[in-house]
Amino acid sequence: MIKSGLYVVRLEDGQSIYLLFDGSEGGEGWGPKINLVYRRDARLENALTNSIEFDVPRRRKGNSINERFYKFKSLQQQLNVANYLMLQLLRHFPASDPFYKDIEASYHKRFEEMTSFFETQKSEKPEAVSTKITAAYYVPEVPHWNKSDKLRDSILSAHYFDYFNPADSFYLNSNILYEKMNIFFNLSTHSVDAFGQRYLNEDDLGRAAVRFMRAFEGKIPENRAAFNYCLKEFLSMFDSENKHKAYLQVYDEFLSIEGEQCEIEDDIFEAFRERAGILRGIQVGNTAPDFEIFENTGNYLHQTQSDYTLLLFWASWCPHCHNEIYELKNFLDTFKINLQNQGKTFSVIAISLDTDKELWMQYIEENQMKHWVNISELKGWHADLARKYNIYATPTMFLLDRNKKILLNPISTSTLINYLNRQ
Repeated sequence: MIKSGLYVVRLEDGQSIYLLFDGSEGGEGWGPKINLVYRRDARLENALTNSIEFDVPRRRKGNSINERFYKFKSLQQQLNVANYLMLQLLRHFPASDPFYKDIEASYHKRFEEMTSFFETQKSEKPEAVSTKITAAYYVPEVPHWNKSDKLRDSILSAHYFDYFNPADSFYLNSNILYEKMNIFFNLSTHSVDAFGQRYLNEDDLGRAAVRFMRAFEGKIPENRAAFNYCLKEFLSMFDSENKHKAYLQVYDEFLSIEGEQCEIEDDIFEAFRERAGILRGIQVGNTAPDFEIFENTGNYLHQTQSDYTLLLFWASWCPHCHNEIYELKNFLDTFKINLQNQGKTFSVIAISLDTDKELWMQYIEENQMKHWVNISELKGWHADLARKYNIYATPTMFLLDRNKKILLNPISTSTLINYLNRQ
């Protein structure tokens, strides 16, 4: 039996259409017969969608789930024009011009038509899959169109789950759940950079993901699969994009052993738990993971007697490392003298991700790095220390205090220098 969901029908020349199925037997769940008019030379993006015709008997007119679906898609296109074109025209066109009133009237009319369609669907066919699609993407008109996008988005995000229920199993059998997660991110991110452009701040991302997952509260037993899917998607995305703070925020809320969600299946999230342990160990303020500096010597990082210890992950084949190491050496030549005058010490442990011992040793010799502690497992990215410290780029640095707590994870030597000059 085919599951209820949104399906993609792929046609010639890479074109495709979406069709809804409501899960009923015998093919009736697709609605009435659908006739497709295929335009091989169509040049408009939505030509195929616009060419779909529904062979609907008069007595059933309006009852087809796919007819209602494409009616919604048409209204949605009109709203996209309103939100991305007409809205800007209203904001920049002179209000005194008669054309301004026409734009404003059309802008409001498009929202009214969508709202009327949605309210009718909710009233007449509340459980229909076409209604669920409409509910997922329905965007009510936000008051004060002339206000900032930031304010408007904050209103939409505050009411995001008024109509959309992420725990509904229907959304899991479509691309809707994934899309809704990303739309929610865009609405919930309000940080602005130096140029006035909004960007995905890590704190915003973590908070948004937690808010999205909390929409499942009281509904998890109904659809554990949808909850698990969203949680895995958030954690996987944050991990792949190195948003470690956001990763741990979501993990602590829903997967921490001490948390209320500790009953979540370990076999599904075992890898995420292991990853959280690694990421937590390298956060600023935590004690750096210990390791034996030289194999079988009993000499460990935590035994190093130094007021500052810099862990530098690098490689001889990394061109960017060469510039950073050169700048670091020049700075430390003077900085170490100043520290000695204060009775303090500074040590560098350079951990190479090389695989060729000869090239590694040659680089150390030629670049006068022999006064540093130089170690390498000669395993490249597969080195145990690279995994333990979550190294995904070179150079990567960690500045530790006397107690081996992480003071800084600088993105560059200049960041490290600025920090040390303030101490």
